[in-house]
Amino acid sequence: MNHLALPRTRGILLAAGVVLSGATAAVAATPENGTVSKASPKVTWTGQVSNSYFNRVALLLADAAGQSDTVPCGPQTCDTFKLTVADQDDLTITADAPESTSSTGGAGSQVTLRITKPDGSKELHTTDTPGASPEKPFIVKFKKAPAGEWAIEYYNYFYGGAIDYNASATLGAASTAPAPASPKPGEAPPPTPGSNPQPQDGLSVDVKASGGSAKKLNKSRKLGATITVSRAVKNATAILKSGKKVVGKGKLGAFSGSKKVTLKLSKKLKAGKYSLVVSASDGAGSSATKTVALKLKK
Repeated sequence: MNHLALPRTRGILLAAGVVLSGATAAVAATPENGTVSKASPKVTWTGQVSNSYFNRVALLLADAAGQSDTVPCGPQTCDTFKLTVADQDDLTITADAPESTSSTGGAGSQVTLRITKPDGSKELHTTDTPGASPEKPFIVKFKKAPAGEWAIEYYNYFYGGAIDYNASATLGAASTAPAPASPKPGEAPPPTPGSNPQPQDGLSVDVKASGGSAKKLNKSRKLGATITVSRAVKNATAILKSGKKVVGKGKLGAFSGSKKVTLKLSKKLKAGKYSLVVSASDGAGSSATKTVALKLKK
């Protein structure tokens, strides 16, 4: 099992080659479909993908440009499970990836899920930090999920060889997570039985920053941006890129709502186009990433 980070252009070309060159049909999940209802709230499935990394790179880059629908679920690089939701209720979807023993500290345990709802709309959920291991799978939640036909496409961070994964869908209050541990000193206790805590929605992140003048930014050696998250997160990072080179970094601790972040520039900037990439994690296996284009004047 291998993983790597590719330059943007090369990643797109390789991913396109994987998506377009396959002569065989995509390998389906086992089973290929399933149903969840209030009477039978949980379904599980397994699957296998090969060289999924390249298809995933193309999908994430296309999503950053608002064009994720243009990237197909490639043969063998992506797996699809058809899910029927019989009753409207909260829906929890989980998926894992094997642990990686690489020098990057297990970065391979990452997955991306492209989920199609009954109305045909698609949502992309991804973790860009280790957080999808078999012991701690990636979790996506939908509040009051509508009844109907859903499709769940699975991608992971590995290339070379077949990679197995496990996934599940649970409707309603049935738990898919291990029982919470006893609180540490200073921490809030877990909810008491009957308190009916509300489930968390899928995590999303957004960022806003004004380009302005490269000359002005070079004087301060700082770039300000505002990160907005859909719910409380444990940490967030912001990276400014010129092509594939990182030219600025910033980070935040725990927060909710919107918060300003300051990126320290590592080199002088020139007028031109840049990419601002932000990632946020709730510390419980869910994370989200957003990339926006930034244009600097002289």
